[in-house]
Amino acid sequence: MSNLLPYIKAVLFGRDATKYEQNERITMESVEAVSGQHHAQVHGVLVPITGLATVEVGEQVAVAWKNGVPIAVIKHAIRRAQFHGHFHKGGGIVEQLLVGNFDKTATDVWYRNGTKLVKVMVSTSDEHTGKPVTVSVKNHWALQGATPISVKWGLDGASFGVECTTGLFVTFDWFRDYPNTYDEAFPTEARFYWAGRPLEANTTLCTVSWTDKAVARNKWYLVEVEEKTGPWVVYSAPWYDGGCTYWMMGGTGATYHFGSSGEASASASAGVSETFTLQDALHGKTGYNGNGTFSGSVLEWFLDSDKVLKFTVSAGWDYYMGGDIKTSTGTGTMPFGAGRNGMDSWTFTVTCSSGRRTIGAKKRSDQSTVSETHLWLLDQNGAILWSTCAPGPQIGYERNGISMYRWAHGVATIPASPDGEPRIPGLPT
Repeated sequence: MSNLLPYIKAVLFGRDATKYEQNERITMESVEAVSGQHHAQVHGVLVPITGLATVEVGEQVAVAWKNGVPIAVIKHAIRRAQFHGHFHKGGGIVEQLLVGNFDKTATDVWYRNGTKLVKVMVSTSDEHTGKPVTVSVKNHWALQGATPISVKWGLDGASFGVECTTGLFVTFDWFRDYPNTYDEAFPTEARFYWAGRPLEANTTLCTVSWTDKAVARNKWYLVEVEEKTGPWVVYSAPWYDGGCTYWMMGGTGATYHFGSSGEASASASAGVSETFTLQDALHGKTGYNGNGTFSGSVLEWFLDSDKVLKFTVSAGWDYYMGGDIKTSTGTGTMPFGAGRNGMDSWTFTVTCSSGRRTIGAKKRSDQSTVSETHLWLLDQNGAILWSTCAPGPQIGYERNGISMYRWAHGVATIPASPDGEPRIPGLPT
């Protein structure tokens, strides 16, 4: 059997059998008779059938020749992978959905396994009469005249999604109880499930805020002062011509103790927000004054087990400049520290100015940029199911300042000065 290996490979891997020498070639021939399960008659010669597949009279099969004599029918049944616990006796097959124009009419969706290549047909109804009809995917009303570009199996093995021109996506399913087992009658007619243009949605991927903030805090401690005075005493000034006596307060002193405290804060923030959408990612968005870009693409799409289309989108900021120049002022009020004896309130202000910021990095060595890239998973309804980017990232800084003061106030107890003496010569008495 080893001498049949080149022929088998030629059939299984699509090689051109006509390139073999005339005495060693592969041709498509008709089965004239069948003997048992593993022999068939071709051109009057009974030859073995490779693999475990069976053939029928009249079936076109690949025949290997040597020295002008048929030596084998090449027909393998290849078992495809099983993805869940449904096991049924029978020959497994490799199934494939593909887009092509194999009948030289128009690009359409086709189904292929080890024995057939057929156009996928869809059950629908006539638009005018309402009667049931069967059409190809391309001719189904849901495609709206668009042409299929690519097709993918659904994860349930019983549905498929079609990407079309004009941004259209259409999904179909089959009535198929066990999608991973061999069924000679498959494919049965599919049925329409959903159609739309999900990549035209203006879904918000994230909203970036460029915000600067300034905060000032003042804290004051109130110190109460109690002044004490001694008695009035008579002092003399012998240096004064004629002598002089005068009153002077003696023993003056003061005591301090902490009383209440007060504090106040003021803040100001200045900034701007910018929203980035799915359309910005797919078509590109330029930053302020042409500085940097935000752009991306769809990395992959698939049809999940619930027949819902999902899309993986990658997008990034390549040293994108955003934000704006703005100024803001905030105020705060202290409960004391102004006015007579410092017991009145007063107001202070804080000012903040913001500037434009960039997303992404730039190398100092050669000034080349390094983009910040994130991933989003969206469904066909525009909902974001998962992402590596926060919905509302913040860019900017916060400046904090604090000041502390001690404010003293007090009451002096000063007795009235005595009457009469002392005296100052020359002054009227």
